[in-house]
Amino acid sequence: MSDNQQQNEPWAASFKDEQPSQYSRSQQRRQSRRVRIIVTGLVMAVMALSFIPVYSYVQTLNAPAAKEASWSIAQTKVTSRTQADLTIKPDEAAQAASKDQAVKSQSAAQARAASSEAAARQSSLTRAQTAASVSEQQQRDQQKAQQAAAEQKRLAAEKEKQANQQYVTVGPGVTGFRVAQNAGLTLAQLQTLNPGVNLSNVHSGQQLRIK
Repeated sequence: MSDNQQQNEPWAASFKDEQPSQYSRSQQRRQSRRVRIIVTGLVMAVMALSFIPVYSYVQTLNAPAAKEASWSIAQTKVTSRTQADLTIKPDEAAQAASKDQAVKSQSAAQARAASSEAAARQSSLTRAQTAASVSEQQQRDQQKAQQAAAEQKRLAAEKEKQANQQYVTVGPGVTGFRVAQNAGLTLAQLQTLNPGVNLSNVHSGQQLRIK
């Protein structure tokens, strides 16, 4: 049998001859499936990337409106609170005013009391200082008077002593012992009245105290 006859007769073809063509078709299907998956993933990625800026833009547009809404709500709350604070009952306002007046009166009374106490303390301190200064001046004046009286007494005593003192003039050839005998004194008493004088060597014309 020739080669052409073997190719034309399908029962003559072996299993090995058909296997490469079968593998090529399955491989093509796999490749086409992979391509579809890749394309689908790329399309989804492009859509996601395009969605992000659109979403950001929409959020940017909605942000001022949300801020304005929140600001209006807050302003409404503040206004309502202010109105609630302003709508105080007349009795409550009168009570608050009376309490403020009482507190002010009490504070003023305390301030006056503190001022009076401070003035009293200052006055007592001033009086004490004045009394102390007067007492010190009186003590100084009294000391001066005592010193002056003592000085006057001393001067008077000296004058009296000088008035009662008696002196003699030593004559020619007269000794100290003779002067003491003539005055009725001992030599020791004469030496006491004339301290610093050498009675054993007196000379004519010398003054000796005998009283």
